[in-house]
Amino acid sequence: MIFAKGQGSTEYLVILSVVLVIALVVLSLIGGFFPQAGGLSNAQSRAYWMSAQPFGIGDAAQSGQSNISLVVQNNLAHELVMDSINLSFSDGVSFTNASQTIFTAGQKRVMVIGGGASMPTCAGRTGQAYFYTVRIIYDDDPLIGKVQASETPVAVICQ
Repeated sequence: MIFAKGQGSTEYLVILSVVLVIALVVLSLIGGFFPQAGGLSNAQSRAYWMSAQPFGIGDAAQSGQSNISLVVQNNLAHELVMDSINLSFSDGVSFTNASQTIFTAGQKRVMVIGGGASMPTCAGRTGQAYFYTVRIIYDDDPLIGKVQASETPVAVICQ
């Protein structure tokens, strides 16, 4: 009986480690069956960008490698001037629309960003999304050259 003092705590630690291993196995299986569980989903991206300030992005679609169309909205109660909108796919691969565009309060506009050989193709990916990081440069009178950037990428759906 003298030697059995530590047996209860040892059994507790063994049971606790078994429970942790089972939890890790279950989490890895969930990640395998639902790959989007580990990353950003289209719905999460859309929810973030629709309510982003000062510019929100509603629909975003890509056709082949030719262009990306974004429905951009001024979510503020006063006029803004967008100087450029840039989408980055990966390091060194980005696409820009640098035409200065005036947005009145609440106004939506379709912004088209031209593609090219470096744009990922949508061939065979209809309905799937590419995720692009966004950087918008705009003027908010009297301030010019303000930047809206986010770590949350926008989901661009292939058509």
